[in-house]
Amino acid sequence: MTLDDLKRLIETANWFANLGKAITAPGLVPVTDSDWQRFMHATTCAEFGLPHGDSVFEKPLFWEMTWLPTANEETDPIHGCALEDAACHLNREDKFKAARIEAFRLALVSQRKVPELPALKVGATDSNNPARMAGRFACRLAASEIVVDQVGFWCEMVRLFHKGHWPFGRLPSGEIAVL
Repeated sequence: MTLDDLKRLIETANWFANLGKAITAPGLVPVTDSDWQRFMHATTCAEFGLPHGDSVFEKPLFWEMTWLPTANEETDPIHGCALEDAACHLNREDKFKAARIEAFRLALVSQRKVPELPALKVGATDSNNPARMAGRFACRLAASEIVVDQVGFWCEMVRLFHKGHWPFGRLPSGEIAVL
């Protein structure tokens, strides 16, 4: 994938249009809309000490999962600082910073047309903004991978966002939970 390819994916992304619709591919674990609704309801109730059906937490998918980042200030859980270090080592710091900013801005503009989605609102918990922020995070990190010639995880996450899904969690096996 090139930076131009990434830009096209971002600009034409079908952000969140296929949430809860099964996507099958090696390394992905599809999460259906009903599983998501039960999980979010139980999580909200548990957070506030209310009764909930905690059996949803017994599913390995949810109790072993680590959330993927939903905020720009979070650390890259896949590469850590390795991409930044590689940009420095390759003397590409300026290109690295510029590409990250451009990918983030393109995602921000592309997401403006996305309405609030009922599928991402369960009770008082509204995941619309975190989902959008996760998409922008993935775009920024995909640009990072491209600039340092390490196309991989984040570029694949952008492809999932482009197809209308939200890759939101990572299992210890490395599989990605996708809504």
